[in-house]
Amino acid sequence: MKRFFWSKLVQKGESFHIVRAALDGRDAAPSHKQDFSEVFWIEQGQTLHKVNGRESLLETGDMVFVRSTDSHSLASTSRQGFVIVNIAFPQSTLDFIKARYFPSETRWFWRKGPLPETTRLSPSRLDWLGYWVGRLDASRREQCDIDIFLLELFRELRNDQKSQNLQRGPDWLVRGLSQLKNPGIFTGGTEALARSCGRTSQHVNASLQRFHGITATEAVNAARMEFASRELRTGTKKILEICFDCGFENLSHFYRIFKAATGTTPRAYRENHQLLIR
Repeated sequence: MKRFFWSKLVQKGESFHIVRAALDGRDAAPSHKQDFSEVFWIEQGQTLHKVNGRESLLETGDMVFVRSTDSHSLASTSRQGFVIVNIAFPQSTLDFIKARYFPSETRWFWRKGPLPETTRLSPSRLDWLGYWVGRLDASRREQCDIDIFLLELFRELRNDQKSQNLQRGPDWLVRGLSQLKNPGIFTGGTEALARSCGRTSQHVNASLQRFHGITATEAVNAARMEFASRELRTGTKKILEICFDCGFENLSHFYRIFKAATGTTPRAYRENHQLLIR
Protein backbone atom coordinates (compact mmCIF):
# COMPACT_ATOMS: atom_id res chain seq x y z
CA MET A 1 0.00 0.00 0.00
CA LYS A 2 1.27 3.44 -0.93
CA ARG A 3 1.83 6.07 1.73
CA PHE A 4 1.77 9.78 1.00
CA PHE A 5 3.60 12.26 3.19
CA TRP A 6 2.65 15.90 3.59
CA SER A 7 6.27 17.02 3.31
CA LYS A 8 6.49 15.41 -0.15
CA LEU A 9 3.12 16.65 -1.38
CA VAL A 10 3.55 20.43 -1.19
CA GLN A 11 6.17 23.10 -1.73
CA LYS A 12 7.78 24.76 1.26
CA GLY A 13 5.43 27.27 2.86
CA GLU A 14 2.24 25.87 1.32
CA SER A 15 -0.56 25.16 3.79
CA PHE A 16 -2.80 23.04 1.57
CA HIS A 17 -2.94 21.06 -1.66
CA ILE A 18 -5.82 21.28 -4.12
CA VAL A 19 -6.51 19.29 -7.27
CA ARG A 20 -9.46 18.85 -9.62
CA ALA A 21 -9.20 15.91 -11.99
CA ALA A 22 -11.18 13.74 -14.38
CA LEU A 23 -10.33 10.09 -13.68
CA ASP A 24 -11.24 6.77 -15.23
CA GLY A 25 -10.51 3.14 -14.43
CA ARG A 26 -6.93 3.41 -15.65
CA ASP A 27 -5.81 6.27 -13.44
CA ALA A 28 -8.17 6.22 -10.43
CA ALA A 29 -6.49 6.58 -7.06
CA PRO A 30 -4.88 3.34 -5.80
CA SER A 31 -5.11 2.21 -2.20
CA HIS A 32 -3.04 4.46 0.04
CA LYS A 33 -2.58 6.00 3.46
CA GLN A 34 -1.42 9.49 4.32
CA ASP A 35 -0.20 11.52 7.27
CA PHE A 36 -2.61 14.39 6.55
CA SER A 37 -6.36 14.93 6.24
CA GLU A 38 -8.33 15.64 3.09
CA VAL A 39 -11.84 16.48 1.99
CA PHE A 40 -12.98 15.44 -1.46
CA TRP A 41 -16.23 15.46 -3.39
CA ILE A 42 -17.50 13.97 -6.62
CA GLU A 43 -18.31 16.79 -9.00
CA GLN A 44 -19.55 14.53 -11.76
CA GLY A 45 -20.09 10.79 -12.32
CA GLN A 46 -19.66 8.01 -9.80
CA THR A 47 -16.86 5.99 -8.25
CA LEU A 48 -16.31 3.08 -5.90
CA HIS A 49 -14.69 4.24 -2.70
CA LYS A 50 -12.94 1.58 -0.65
CA VAL A 51 -12.01 2.90 2.78
CA ASN A 52 -10.65 0.91 5.71
CA GLY A 53 -11.65 -2.34 4.01
CA ARG A 54 -15.23 -1.34 3.22
CA GLU A 55 -16.58 -0.34 -0.19
CA SER A 56 -19.34 2.12 -1.08
CA LEU A 57 -20.60 3.85 -4.20
CA LEU A 58 -20.07 7.61 -4.37
CA GLU A 59 -22.10 9.71 -6.80
CA THR A 60 -22.27 13.33 -7.91
CA GLY A 61 -22.47 15.56 -4.85
CA ASP A 62 -21.01 13.11 -2.33
CA MET A 63 -18.37 14.66 -0.04
CA VAL A 64 -16.04 12.58 2.15
CA PHE A 65 -14.01 13.78 5.14
CA VAL A 66 -10.90 11.59 5.04
CA ARG A 67 -9.04 11.44 8.35
CA SER A 68 -5.29 11.06 8.66
CA THR A 69 -5.88 7.56 10.07
CA ASP A 70 -7.90 6.29 7.07
CA SER A 71 -6.66 4.21 4.15
CA HIS A 72 -8.67 4.35 0.95
CA SER A 73 -8.83 4.00 -2.83
CA LEU A 74 -11.07 5.08 -5.72
CA ALA A 75 -12.11 3.11 -8.79
CA SER A 76 -14.26 4.21 -11.73
CA THR A 77 -17.50 2.33 -12.38
CA SER A 78 -17.76 3.18 -16.11
CA ARG A 79 -15.80 4.33 -19.13
CA GLN A 80 -17.06 7.85 -18.57
CA GLY A 81 -15.13 8.02 -15.31
CA PHE A 82 -15.70 10.76 -12.76
CA VAL A 83 -14.57 14.26 -11.81
CA ILE A 84 -13.18 14.73 -8.32
CA VAL A 85 -12.00 17.72 -6.30
CA ASN A 86 -9.58 17.02 -3.46
CA ILE A 87 -8.27 19.46 -0.85
CA ALA A 88 -5.61 18.22 1.56
CA PHE A 89 -4.01 19.88 4.59
CA PRO A 90 -1.98 18.88 7.67
CA GLN A 91 -3.64 17.52 10.78
CA SER A 92 -2.40 20.53 12.75
CA THR A 93 -4.86 22.71 10.83
CA LEU A 94 -7.79 20.63 12.06
CA ASP A 95 -6.40 20.47 15.59
CA PHE A 96 -6.36 24.26 15.79
CA ILE A 97 -9.83 24.71 14.28
CA LYS A 98 -11.38 22.12 16.59
CA ALA A 99 -9.79 23.59 19.71
CA ARG A 100 -10.78 27.12 18.76
CA TYR A 101 -14.24 26.65 17.25
CA PHE A 102 -15.56 23.09 17.64
CA PRO A 103 -14.27 21.58 20.92
CA SER A 104 -17.26 19.24 21.29
CA GLU A 105 -17.87 18.49 17.59
CA THR A 106 -18.20 14.81 16.65
CA ARG A 107 -19.04 15.20 12.96
CA TRP A 108 -16.95 15.71 9.81
CA PHE A 109 -13.25 14.96 10.41
CA TRP A 110 -13.90 14.24 14.09
CA ARG A 111 -16.31 11.38 13.59
CA LYS A 112 -15.43 8.26 15.57
CA GLY A 113 -15.74 4.77 14.13
CA PRO A 114 -14.34 2.72 11.28
CA LEU A 115 -15.59 4.91 8.43
CA PRO A 116 -15.13 8.61 7.68
CA GLU A 117 -18.21 10.80 7.37
CA THR A 118 -19.88 11.19 3.98
CA THR A 119 -22.50 13.81 3.18
CA ARG A 120 -24.59 14.55 0.10
CA LEU A 121 -24.32 18.09 -1.31
CA SER A 122 -27.08 19.91 -3.17
CA PRO A 123 -26.46 21.31 -6.70
CA SER A 124 -26.35 24.83 -5.25
CA ARG A 125 -23.74 23.74 -2.71
CA LEU A 126 -21.65 22.23 -5.52
CA ASP A 127 -21.81 25.58 -7.31
CA TRP A 128 -20.70 27.29 -4.09
CA LEU A 129 -17.75 24.91 -3.84
CA GLY A 130 -16.87 25.61 -7.46
CA TYR A 131 -16.36 29.24 -6.50
CA TRP A 132 -14.07 28.15 -3.66
CA VAL A 133 -12.00 25.88 -5.91
CA GLY A 134 -11.21 28.86 -8.12
CA ARG A 135 -10.45 31.05 -5.13
CA LEU A 136 -8.17 28.53 -3.46
CA ASP A 137 -6.36 27.65 -6.66
CA ALA A 138 -5.60 31.32 -7.29
CA SER A 139 -4.44 31.92 -3.72
CA ARG A 140 -0.91 31.86 -2.32
CA ARG A 141 -1.73 28.65 -0.41
CA GLU A 142 -1.29 30.41 2.92
CA GLN A 143 -2.68 29.20 6.23
CA CYS A 144 -5.39 31.85 6.31
CA ASP A 145 -6.70 30.60 2.94
CA ILE A 146 -7.38 27.04 4.09
CA ASP A 147 -8.61 28.18 7.51
CA ILE A 148 -11.19 30.48 5.93
CA PHE A 149 -12.35 27.79 3.52
CA LEU A 150 -12.79 25.14 6.21
CA LEU A 151 -14.64 27.52 8.53
CA GLU A 152 -16.94 28.57 5.69
CA LEU A 153 -17.50 24.91 4.77
CA PHE A 154 -18.38 23.91 8.32
CA ARG A 155 -20.72 26.88 8.66
CA GLU A 156 -22.51 26.01 5.43
CA LEU A 157 -22.86 22.38 6.46
CA ARG A 158 -24.32 23.48 9.78
CA ASN A 159 -26.83 25.65 7.93
CA ASP A 160 -27.65 22.71 5.67
CA GLN A 161 -28.32 20.55 8.72
CA LYS A 162 -30.63 23.17 10.18
CA SER A 163 -32.46 23.39 6.86
CA GLN A 164 -32.71 19.60 6.64
CA ASN A 165 -34.24 19.50 10.11
CA LEU A 166 -37.06 21.67 8.83
CA GLN A 167 -37.64 19.25 5.95
CA ARG A 168 -38.99 16.49 8.17
CA GLY A 169 -42.64 15.69 7.73
CA PRO A 170 -45.20 16.03 4.91
CA ASP A 171 -44.85 18.79 2.30
CA TRP A 172 -47.61 20.91 3.83
CA LEU A 173 -45.80 20.96 7.18
CA VAL A 174 -42.44 21.81 5.58
CA ARG A 175 -44.06 24.70 3.70
CA GLY A 176 -45.80 25.94 6.82
CA LEU A 177 -42.62 25.88 8.91
CA SER A 178 -40.73 27.75 6.19
CA GLN A 179 -43.27 30.57 6.63
CA LEU A 180 -42.67 30.90 10.36
CA LYS A 181 -39.93 33.49 9.88
CA ASN A 182 -42.57 35.79 8.41
CA PRO A 183 -43.84 38.17 11.13
CA GLY A 184 -47.26 37.95 9.56
CA ILE A 185 -47.34 34.30 10.60
CA PHE A 186 -45.72 34.14 14.04
CA THR A 187 -47.59 37.21 15.29
CA GLY A 188 -50.81 35.32 14.56
CA GLY A 189 -49.77 32.41 16.74
CA THR A 190 -50.69 28.78 16.23
CA GLU A 191 -53.86 29.62 14.32
CA ALA A 192 -51.88 31.55 11.69
CA LEU A 193 -49.43 28.65 11.44
CA ALA A 194 -52.31 26.26 10.90
CA ARG A 195 -53.73 28.45 8.14
CA SER A 196 -50.35 28.57 6.39
CA CYS A 197 -50.22 24.77 6.58
CA GLY A 198 -53.78 24.40 5.32
CA ARG A 199 -54.63 22.10 8.22
CA THR A 200 -56.42 22.35 11.56
CA SER A 201 -54.50 23.49 14.62
CA GLN A 202 -54.92 20.05 16.16
CA HIS A 203 -53.52 18.34 13.07
CA VAL A 204 -50.53 20.70 12.90
CA ASN A 205 -49.80 20.26 16.59
CA ALA A 206 -49.94 16.46 16.37
CA SER A 207 -47.68 16.44 13.28
CA LEU A 208 -45.11 18.73 14.89
CA GLN A 209 -44.92 16.46 17.91
CA ARG A 210 -44.57 13.42 15.69
CA PHE A 211 -41.89 14.75 13.30
CA HIS A 212 -40.10 17.38 15.41
CA GLY A 213 -40.86 16.57 19.02
CA ILE A 214 -42.30 20.02 19.76
CA THR A 215 -45.76 21.57 19.99
CA ALA A 216 -47.14 24.22 17.68
CA THR A 217 -46.88 26.76 20.50
CA GLU A 218 -43.19 25.92 20.96
CA ALA A 219 -42.55 26.27 17.23
CA VAL A 220 -44.25 29.67 17.11
CA ASN A 221 -42.49 30.92 20.22
CA ALA A 222 -39.11 29.81 18.87
CA ALA A 223 -39.70 31.96 15.77
CA ARG A 224 -40.84 34.85 17.95
CA MET A 225 -37.74 34.62 20.15
CA GLU A 226 -35.42 34.50 17.14
CA PHE A 227 -37.03 37.71 15.90
CA ALA A 228 -36.95 39.35 19.35
CA SER A 229 -33.30 38.46 19.91
CA ARG A 230 -32.32 39.99 16.58
CA GLU A 231 -34.25 43.18 17.31
CA LEU A 232 -32.69 43.48 20.76
CA ARG A 233 -29.18 42.98 19.40
CA THR A 234 -29.28 45.31 16.42
CA GLY A 235 -32.60 47.18 16.45
CA THR A 236 -33.68 50.39 18.15
CA LYS A 237 -37.27 49.56 19.04
CA LYS A 238 -38.40 49.69 22.64
CA ILE A 239 -38.92 46.36 24.39
CA LEU A 240 -42.66 46.89 24.64
CA GLU A 241 -42.85 47.48 20.89
CA ILE A 242 -40.86 44.30 20.23
CA CYS A 243 -43.22 42.45 22.54
CA PHE A 244 -46.23 43.53 20.49
CA ASP A 245 -44.40 42.88 17.18
CA CYS A 246 -43.89 39.28 18.32
CA GLY A 247 -47.62 38.85 18.85
CA PHE A 248 -47.67 38.99 22.65
CA GLU A 249 -50.31 41.10 24.35
CA ASN A 250 -48.74 40.88 27.81
CA LEU A 251 -45.22 42.15 28.58
CA SER A 252 -44.73 39.83 31.55
CA HIS A 253 -45.60 36.85 29.33
CA PHE A 254 -43.04 38.03 26.77
CA TYR A 255 -40.41 38.35 29.51
CA ARG A 256 -41.17 34.86 30.80
CA ILE A 257 -40.91 33.21 27.36
CA PHE A 258 -37.77 35.16 26.45
CA LYS A 259 -35.98 34.26 29.68
CA ALA A 260 -36.90 30.60 29.28
CA ALA A 261 -35.37 30.66 25.77
CA THR A 262 -32.22 32.69 26.46
CA GLY A 263 -31.63 32.44 30.18
CA THR A 264 -31.88 36.20 30.67
CA THR A 265 -34.40 39.05 30.43
CA PRO A 266 -34.88 41.13 27.27
CA ARG A 267 -33.43 44.20 28.99
CA ALA A 268 -30.33 42.37 30.23
CA TYR A 269 -29.93 40.71 26.81
CA ARG A 270 -29.90 44.09 25.06
CA GLU A 271 -27.54 45.68 27.58
CA ASN A 272 -25.13 42.75 27.31
CA HIS A 273 -24.98 43.13 23.53
CA GLN A 274 -24.46 46.87 23.74
CA LEU A 275 -21.65 46.92 26.32
CA LEU A 276 -19.13 48.42 23.92
CA ILE A 277 -21.23 51.47 23.20
CA ARG A 278 -22.59 52.15 26.68
